[in-house]
Amino acid sequence: MSAIEYEKVGLSVEQVNNLLFQVKNWPGEVLKSHNDSSQLIHKLCFIADIGFDVNTPEIAEAVEC
Repeated sequence: MSAIEYEKVGLSVEQVNNLLFQVKNWPGEVLKSHNDSSQLIHKLCFIADIGFDVNTPEIAEAVEC
């Protein structure tokens, strides 16, 4: 997605970059609650939902491809 496409769905490039930066810290904290949106698993799923995959360096680093 381009910056314009992110903004159309209400995301700024900075927000996406922040999520990608956080995902690099995978696996992060131990899961305490499955419904806590601050957990990295939820952020990684969201990033995948908006079109990122292992071709994105931050995700490749997180999943060690």
